[in-house]
Amino acid sequence: MINSLKADLFRLFKSRGFYITLFILMLHQLMVIINEAVGSIGIVSDASPEEANHVIENIIWTAEVAMKQSSHTTSLLIYLGLPLFVMIIGFDLVRNTYKNILTIGISRTEYFLSKLMIFAFVLLLEIVTYYTIAFLIGGIRNGWGELDSNFWSHFGQVLSFQYINILAVFSLSMVVLYWLFSNVGAVIVAVASPIILAIMAMFLQKDWLAYFNLQTNIDQAWSINLQTSFWQNSMFYPFVTFLVASILSLILFKRKPL
Repeated sequence: MINSLKADLFRLFKSRGFYITLFILMLHQLMVIINEAVGSIGIVSDASPEEANHVIENIIWTAEVAMKQSSHTTSLLIYLGLPLFVMIIGFDLVRNTYKNILTIGISRTEYFLSKLMIFAFVLLLEIVTYYTIAFLIGGIRNGWGELDSNFWSHFGQVLSFQYINILAVFSLSMVVLYWLFSNVGAVIVAVASPIILAIMAMFLQKDWLAYFNLQTNIDQAWSINLQTSFWQNSMFYPFVTFLVASILSLILFKRKPL
């Protein structure tokens, strides 16, 4: 399993797609902070155009402000994470080269866990990079702001919240990928499922659906009161979704014939 992890990391860091994704991420953050405005992604409800675009006037975009405002479009990482998802998990499955890996003695469970662990690690790295770029550009350009212990504590909670919710989105795609062995199907689920859940939450007005409004919750994470039951439930249910989808994906994979 260790050798499989090393091989996946080596292949990822040698691929052009990985660095193209990082370049797009850096370019996005650079444009956001230079223009001092953050756009909206996905379904936006009950917001004026100004609120939807998070335009802030008469505020200096220090590192502190840049990180706060960047949080409003963190769901962008769902789309930027898709190439990484395909490269790490989908590549061998779609091309059936996973069979060669299984014949050298690694079990299906070990194979599955190694892929999942690598993707989870790279996704976390992507989120940290996203905020690091905002922090550095904002700090170098306009100063660092008030980076006290309360700020970093809140940031850690926000990052954890967003990470779990993004993982939940990709876990749904993972079920489709291991079921159909189709990158296209997995990508469609990753793009469509947050939008469908947001529409359902908007029109059905059920309290429990708000916990699964993944994309909206990701982008509003910094504004959520982290001491409320809503925040706790919006962490718990996506985490359970991730666990259940991962177990289902493993079951589907184990039933696939070699």
